Amino acid sequence: MLDSLGVNFVGSVKLAEHKDLAKVSNNDPVFVPFHAAKLEGTKAFRVTKALYGRERILVVSYNQNLFNAQWLTLQNDITKATEKLSLLQQKLKDRANGVIKRGRVPTIESIKKQCQNTLNRQYMKRVIKVTIVKGSSDIPRLEYAIDAAATHEIADTRLGKNIIITSR
Repeated sequence: MLDSLGVNFVGSVKLAEHKDLAKVSNNDPVFVPFHAAKLEGTKAFRVTKALYGRERILVVSYNQNLFNAQWLTLQNDITKATEKLSLLQQKLKDRANGVIKRGRVPTIESIKKQCQNTLNRQYMKRVIKVTIVKGSSDIPRLEYAIDAAATHEIADTRLGKNIIITSR
């Protein structure tokens, strides 16, 4: 509609819609830094892509302050998720050791569902690897680990970025 009206526009699109641009490292030399004092820590590059039936200009920007805020959020999400997984892991150990005897006996499916709920925040399923196996007395056993490579990849390619689309 904007094209038919001849209206110029600026908007944003999700990183997930442009995986090729999201995969560009935040340290890639394609990024050009801004030198204005108010834009310190910001850099960008532009590309032309066929989008919405026309060639469009996309500007991929990286902002250090946005990165810092998103990094803190990621770290907080990891901390909260590992705390919940640790509690669940301990409950399963207590049930297997006979400390907990009441209530429903957990199943592998019920533990998978609890883990999915725990890892529902962005990137958690990629960052925290969970393994659920049948343990002694048919009580599921839960193991989890933080994937440092996945955390690094997310920090290097996803955090701090925005994609701006424009007709200009």
